[in-house]
Amino acid sequence: MILEGAGQGHGIGLCQRGAKAMAEDGSSFQQILSHYFPNTALILLAEHAASNTTNEQPLPPYSLR
Repeated sequence: MILEGAGQGHGIGLCQRGAKAMAEDGSSFQQILSHYFPNTALILLAEHAASNTTNEQPLPPYSLR
């Protein structure tokens, strides 16, 4: 079995060609991120800071967690 890939990705699991195809088919950026990074959430920093009652490190705006 030979597997070949293509693209200029950052090595984090998101296929740029696949994401582009999903966008062209009408997927939102939220749907695309959810597809490639399941069980994550896109949140605003202010929402994280307001709900952070532990000593977690703050997340930058629009971070995946």
